[in-house]
Amino acid sequence: MYYPMQPGMPNGMVMNPMFGLGGVNPGFPSPSPSPNLMGGNWAASYNPMNMNNLNNMNNNMNMQQSPGKMNVVFKTTNGNIKNVQIDIGKTIGELIILYLKRMDRENLIGNERDICFLYDAAKLKYNDNRRVEQVFRFINPCIMVNDVQNLIGAI
Repeated sequence: MYYPMQPGMPNGMVMNPMFGLGGVNPGFPSPSPSPNLMGGNWAASYNPMNMNNLNNMNNNMNMQQSPGKMNVVFKTTNGNIKNVQIDIGKTIGELIILYLKRMDRENLIGNERDICFLYDAAKLKYNDNRRVEQVFRFINPCIMVNDVQNLIGAI
């Protein structure tokens, strides 16, 4: 079927009323491979974050963690982010108390009405005696701090 040249379209580009631009579809590979991909790693061009980049990123995160310790990221609802490093073997309750001490908010220890800690869609409590390595499955877990009354604030 013939589709006439559209005004403002570069030479060789035609507008197909059913499928958009003829010959160029950004979501799919072109029917003929590009010359620079012949004999190379063609799959890497479809995945901008190839496995080497992913492995390098994981290695960089691992290098920042001390042996016998775990990094835990706390993010508040107002955008404050704080990294807390805790010893392996400590409890979730001890982690929450350590976070509040680092934020200079010891007065909030035990306050479950105005502030809550969420991880993996579950509420973490001050009296939680599970060990951190039992709860967190990832290298740098992230706990969301729901600070309803803005008690922690953006320090």
